[in-house]
Amino acid sequence: MIKNRIAMITWLVVAAGLHVFGNDFGTRVILLASIIVPAIMVTIAGIAARKVSVSLDHTHICKCGESLDILISTRGMGLLPGHIECRLAYDNLFTGGMCQEEILFFASSAKFMFKPQSCGMINISASQLAVTDIFGLSTWKVKHPPAGKLLVMPNLVNIHLTVSPSTRPTLDSEDYSMHLSGSDSSETFAIREYIPGDPLKSIHWKLSQKTDKLLVRELGLPISDRILLLMETSVPNLEIKRINRIATTLYSVAHELIIHELTHTLGWMDTKTYEYKSHEITSAQDLELAFADLLANTIKPCDISATESHNAYNTPSHVVIGGMFVAQHGFGQSAVTIIDGTDIPLEMEI
Repeated sequence: MIKNRIAMITWLVVAAGLHVFGNDFGTRVILLASIIVPAIMVTIAGIAARKVSVSLDHTHICKCGESLDILISTRGMGLLPGHIECRLAYDNLFTGGMCQEEILFFASSAKFMFKPQSCGMINISASQLAVTDIFGLSTWKVKHPPAGKLLVMPNLVNIHLTVSPSTRPTLDSEDYSMHLSGSDSSETFAIREYIPGDPLKSIHWKLSQKTDKLLVRELGLPISDRILLLMETSVPNLEIKRINRIATTLYSVAHELIIHELTHTLGWMDTKTYEYKSHEITSAQDLELAFADLLANTIKPCDISATESHNAYNTPSHVVIGGMFVAQHGFGQSAVTIIDGTDIPLEMEI
């Protein structure tokens, strides 16, 4: 922009010199046009910046390494003789990686290709959005720059999984789900208020009489196996490639467990709330939902590890821990497998 302004000033000096030495109608028109036309263009750009709106259009989920198009569309530009400038920023919440690219386009829309190299929830934003006049003399900021989210899922890799007899489901289980209700009348999952449609036999009549409102007893869900995939979210200075390998490995192992029809749990510590979070996985849909929640978290150093935050929960029979710096206490007699992200294992025994 500074170069454009210097060039315009130089041109005005030249036009003024022509008028001084020529002093005729032609040189007068050139001088006036050199002043009036840029002034009009700057004014039009300023007015357009108040009315223009910009939007981002892109898919909201893709695989790591998959290319996708991001469409930037504008409204209210009309026939503006100028262009739009912006900076597209991609911020990966999971790995902490961020990249930017400068964009300049003259049409009402432009398409750009983005190829995420690591999994995670990515915030896409068009920052420093501005309308520039055709001469490049002025820049007018556009209010409310657009933003969107992109979920980048890990790729599946072939991991040969061997399941030991100790982790096979048992017919009777003394452990119950802490997240899902079931049909085991010997265990109470939760007490809640009656909702129209609930079966009458589930009403807890004694408590309902004491509280003067209908309460329903939800039954427990036995856990027939206890396999835990634990993502260590509290790690210092772990490079993005290793985080991506760890997430890819856990995702692929979970997929193999689904094929073996083994119910398991994916757990991690939320680094915002310092609370332990988990999802029980019995199907591919459960796995997708669990990883969507996990990838929206942020890997960063914390005072407490995911292992330590899990201590209050049931002890699993086998734990697969993804992370380099892991406190391995707290799991009693559980078998523990560490995934440190140096590579992706081709075989694993659980």
